[in-house]
Amino acid sequence: MNNTTNKTKSSKTTKIFAGIFLALVMIGLIVYFVFFNKSTTSLADLDLNAYQISRVEFDDEFFVNEPLNGTLIFKNAEDEEVKVNIKDEGVKTNFDSRSVGTKKLQIDILGKQNFETSYIVNYKDVRIDNYGIVNLSIYNPFELDELMVECIDYYDQKCLEVPFSDISWQNLNCQELSNFTETATANYAGVDLSFEYRVGYLGYGNIYDANYSDDEFNYEINFSLTDLGTGSLTIARESDSIINDENEIKNFSLTYEQYELYNAEYLLISAEESTLGFYNYRTHTLTLNQGIFLNSPQLEFTLELYKL
Repeated sequence: MNNTTNKTKSSKTTKIFAGIFLALVMIGLIVYFVFFNKSTTSLADLDLNAYQISRVEFDDEFFVNEPLNGTLIFKNAEDEEVKVNIKDEGVKTNFDSRSVGTKKLQIDILGKQNFETSYIVNYKDVRIDNYGIVNLSIYNPFELDELMVECIDYYDQKCLEVPFSDISWQNLNCQELSNFTETATANYAGVDLSFEYRVGYLGYGNIYDANYSDDEFNYEINFSLTDLGTGSLTIARESDSIINDENEIKNFSLTYEQYELYNAEYLLISAEESTLGFYNYRTHTLTLNQGIFLNSPQLEFTLELYKL
């Protein structure tokens, strides 16, 4: 009997607490919707003679390509507020998040009222691919033109590529050869960046290509050097005027050494104890002697980075 009575009292107590909890939840929802959740009004339903725009509620920092979101706050003479979505069809703005910078947001309300405020657009992220240790050429590190900093937009998409050569790097010294790895640093669009590099006569280990044409032939090369005084050269000669089996490809294992010619700085390029030509490491031009192929003239190639 006592057990039954206790169970009944416990059940009633539980129901009472559950009822109190539900009542408090309902009161909280009523307070929220009455005092805090002032829903927006359409401009078509707003008397603009009685209400004037007073401010804009929005996050004034955007990422590139992020859409505009926000609320216009209107007040009347009694200081009563009405909210209008900034995307209302009667609202026109000059909002533009396609590029970074501090900008002015001009808002036109049905041609009857206007408002101006400012906002900032930044990249969501700025990053560098994992290039590892970058091998650069002395004096004129043209490899920097091919290395890119990637700028990321609101949708996590790449929206801009900036060559390393367009960025002001600290501790980037390509005026002398380096035996050790150095670290260059920069701050771009508020993000700290860095990469490791070495400097050689030519970006050691990288592959460079170029072509040269005369009246009969087109010549193409792949060229690379190491920091051990060695390198490789592949040169191909093709012509539409001769049959395919007469086209030629030659491969050379190279050695090089520094020497000066006409007050400029060059590397003497050799293979099997024969001089093939010379490389100007200020202008990145490779000149090959006559006769690399039968009756071929002196060939001059301006190098481009082919592969890191």
